[in-house]
Amino acid sequence: MNELSIIPQNNGFLASSEEKSIFFPNAELWNVGCKNCIWKLHNQCPYGFVDEQAKEEGICNEMILFLSSLAKKNSTLTEVWEKFHVYKARLQESVDYADFVNLTKKVKEFEKEVTNSIPSDSQLEMLDRLKMDRNAAKLWWARLNQHVITSMQKINDREAKQSDTPKLAGIHSSGTINFNITKEIK
Repeated sequence: MNELSIIPQNNGFLASSEEKSIFFPNAELWNVGCKNCIWKLHNQCPYGFVDEQAKEEGICNEMILFLSSLAKKNSTLTEVWEKFHVYKARLQESVDYADFVNLTKKVKEFEKEVTNSIPSDSQLEMLDRLKMDRNAAKLWWARLNQHVITSMQKINDREAKQSDTPKLAGIHSSGTINFNITKEIK
């Protein structure tokens, strides 16, 4: 496997290897840089940064390497960002699912507590609130889960179509067909 080099440029970073090369403009990287880093938000920062802590440069080489790993040989920057946004949605989907599981446990525990005695109005209100929160978490998770599945399927379909489409000889491989090729009639 070829090693990827990160080469700083005046207005961004070039991630390059023998297999692929992709340029990330600073304007694009600032959106996902240390200040707004998804890894920091999910406690996955390689430097251990959390909350308001941030690297001075704005983005770490690890994030640029990760973004580059989403690119294939002829990928565009748009395709990389599309995959990155699906990645972010998958992280949030995991959080939403964990919330749903935790709320389900709380509902079960509270139901046991309430069934062992005569529940007060405040306990019944609390149980109803927990059930509503659980249902809301389930809906958020289900919607995001469906979005992730649909997005990943679109990416897979497009990549399969690109790799399965044979390069046909002759007129079929032409980008533009010239219908003006006629012999002059005398």
